[in-house]
Amino acid sequence: MDLTSSVGNKLVPGDELGYDRAKEVKEFDDTKAGVKGLVDTKVPRFLIHPPESLPNPMLSPATAHFQVPVIDLQGFEQSCRRMEIVDQIRQASETWGFFQMINHGVPVNAMDKMFEAVQQFPEQPKEEKIKESVSDYWKHMIELSKALKELLSEALGLSTDYLANIECMKSELFVCHYYPACPEPDLTLGTIKHSDPSSLTTLLQDNIGNKLVPGDELGYDRAKEVKEFDDTKAGVKGLVDSGVTKVPRFLIHPPESLPNPMLSPATAHFQVPVIDLQGFEQSCRRMEIVDQIRKASETWGFFQMINHGVPVSAMDKMFEAVQQFHEQPEEEKIKWYSRDLKQPVKYYSNMDLLVSNAASWRDSISFDFKYGPLNLEVLPLACRESVSDYWKHMIELSKALKELLSEALGLSTDYLANIECMKSELFVCHYYPACPEPDLTLGTIKHSDPSSLTILLQDNIGGLQVLHQDHWVNVPPVHGALVVNIGDLLQVETIVLFTYFFFRNKLVPGDELGYDRAKEVKEFDDTKAGVKGLVDSGVTKVPRFLIHPPESLPNPMLSPATAHFQVPVIDLQGFEQSCRRMEIVDQIRKASETWGFFQMINHGVPVSAMDKMFEAVQQFHEQPEEEKIKWYSRDLKQPVKYYSNMDLLVSNAASWRDSISFDFKYGPLNLEVLPLACRESVSDYWKHMIELSKALKELLSEALGLSTDYLANIECMKSELFVCHYYPACPEPDLTLGTIKHSDPSSLTTLLQDNIGGLQVLHQDHWVDVPPVHGALVVNIGDLLQLITNDKFRSVEHRVLAGRIGPRISAACFLHPSPARKLGPIKEFLSDSNPPIYRETQISEYVAHYISKGLEGNSALTHFKLL
Repeated sequence: MDLTSSVGNKLVPGDELGYDRAKEVKEFDDTKAGVKGLVDTKVPRFLIHPPESLPNPMLSPATAHFQVPVIDLQGFEQSCRRMEIVDQIRQASETWGFFQMINHGVPVNAMDKMFEAVQQFPEQPKEEKIKESVSDYWKHMIELSKALKELLSEALGLSTDYLANIECMKSELFVCHYYPACPEPDLTLGTIKHSDPSSLTTLLQDNIGNKLVPGDELGYDRAKEVKEFDDTKAGVKGLVDSGVTKVPRFLIHPPESLPNPMLSPATAHFQVPVIDLQGFEQSCRRMEIVDQIRKASETWGFFQMINHGVPVSAMDKMFEAVQQFHEQPEEEKIKWYSRDLKQPVKYYSNMDLLVSNAASWRDSISFDFKYGPLNLEVLPLACRESVSDYWKHMIELSKALKELLSEALGLSTDYLANIECMKSELFVCHYYPACPEPDLTLGTIKHSDPSSLTILLQDNIGGLQVLHQDHWVNVPPVHGALVVNIGDLLQVETIVLFTYFFFRNKLVPGDELGYDRAKEVKEFDDTKAGVKGLVDSGVTKVPRFLIHPPESLPNPMLSPATAHFQVPVIDLQGFEQSCRRMEIVDQIRKASETWGFFQMINHGVPVSAMDKMFEAVQQFHEQPEEEKIKWYSRDLKQPVKYYSNMDLLVSNAASWRDSISFDFKYGPLNLEVLPLACRESVSDYWKHMIELSKALKELLSEALGLSTDYLANIECMKSELFVCHYYPACPEPDLTLGTIKHSDPSSLTTLLQDNIGGLQVLHQDHWVDVPPVHGALVVNIGDLLQLITNDKFRSVEHRVLAGRIGPRISAACFLHPSPARKLGPIKEFLSDSNPPIYRETQISEYVAHYISKGLEGNSALTHFKLL
């Protein structure tokens, strides 16, 4: 006989007649007091487990024969030690699937506070919440998870970043269990037998289970010592000034990381190459220099340069400037103290202080030039002129080095410049005070540089060593010389007193004498009022930074080729019916292959939702300025941000528009994080876009001759980004553009445009209008869909004209994959007659190239073509 409960209750064989488990469970759940709230001396029936699930009291755990592995992570960043740790992790993961970790970098006090927080939560009044402890512990777990992903990747024989890239451990879920004392522990379990529905679990358990954690010396609290040091903001120099005669514990390195006093550096056998750049612009001399650079880069990865063109006086002033900064009164210096990576200028001691196993004996000040020259006002007075002057010399030197290294690789002179692998500059200037116990610590630990190229200016003290043929070789100071080392691609390990330099100098030709574009752009950006603010102020002329060169503007002698060409309009009505679907799929295939653009009608998104979206975008941009600027940001991590021209600071000419964007990469945004002016409309429209995107992925898959769920399965359109543009009326529309010519850095874009018009698509070398159709949506293929279809579907260039009538409003929904995803041409399309056109590409690499290239110029896809 089959017995089925009318309430869906799963029957447990052997239940006595009349026992209502569902009722008992519901009454327990309704109390919301949990197991801790039970006061009986007996375990309630619904918590009793069947005997076969419980431990057998006749059997003891096999502790005599088996021990869960304990792995010490101390020194896991050091190559020799790392190999040993990786091997232990591999063995434990293969044979146990369980191991314990010690010296993992998570402070014991953070772990203890987590225990206290979890215990306090069930024992406090219901309205209170756990606060700082969980937040702090989560931060430590994030750092630990990064290390574990790397170590597990290597344990699997894969590249270090493999597990991070495939995002199999992308999200964190904390589940904190509280197990009250049990009156009848032989009848129940704390947690039943299970395996975890995760990629990896990291468990913190208290001492009830008798988990022993060996290793830490009794009473030493490293986290406390580090925090007290960091709170002084005085750095290592502050320790010296206070008269310390012993190196503090947190600065002491393990013996295996320190130089062996029994061994001298192999200076007698090896000499770091010194290359004279004198006359490098003369052809015969240049060949000789290029050959020397090639040999040094291949065999050493390190060389010194003399006669490099940087004046010795500028180098000496740089030394003086760094020393003056660090030796100025402490109350002046600490004004610059920061660990915020976004700060362009910051003073600190050991950027990795809070996570490293041992800190280094140095203080630092860094200058980030990724957006070009820093205004003198943002530089410390003690080093203002010297840093600015030295940076200019580094820009010139970097140009020469990019050329010489390109030729040393057998490439065209401008190759490395063109691929922008040395696009930005970061100065890091270190100050190493005299150390009372130098045999216990290091100025900088062994490492290779996270750069393409590093140029080092070192004083006459010495201390820099390079690892060459398993020997540490001194890099002796040479007055007037600069040290060059290859970055991570050649993986030269160093112990280095260094200043990093990464290179960028985007030249904008044609500026008239005296015109300061950077100043004009900054003044505009500082208003946070956008292009609308210009219009509201009554401008009758387009400001210089918004004027585009004639070749970028529409030719007034030519009209768009609307008479010859019409952008396809596809009716999706009945797309779920098989016969009609075949017709629609065929239309989408033709439009995607020949145009890369089409309009859709009867797509299922209500016209009312579209109209409300227009109203919402307009309301946001036309609300009082003091409300709008609360959302102004250029931080790409912000899920909601208002701005004018995201590429404003780097583009040659800005566009006549303002924007607000909404990033849904992690799913729906809470209403509270959306501006009040557009809250409901954006949330509602996003839901419609989700449904529409599902249909489009299916139709495009079938249009490619693939299974219906193919594009959904490869997750090439996994995330949604809304960018809503507001184009005010323009007083001189023939001098600027709403959006310059570009193709989209997405897989697919769905555009909602109002009735003003101005959108044009480039088709067969003609600019064709995309006329507004009320209730229609415009769809265009993005670069990434062209890449994976191996040019079967086309991502085409399009632009938006500025106009005297406005505002024009549009809302684009970009569908794109996760940045960590790797995509290449779909294998089903490849054959001997149709080989791959593009290499497999990580999306983050594509996006970085697209941003660095800017909207202008050739398609970003060109960079990823196979030679």
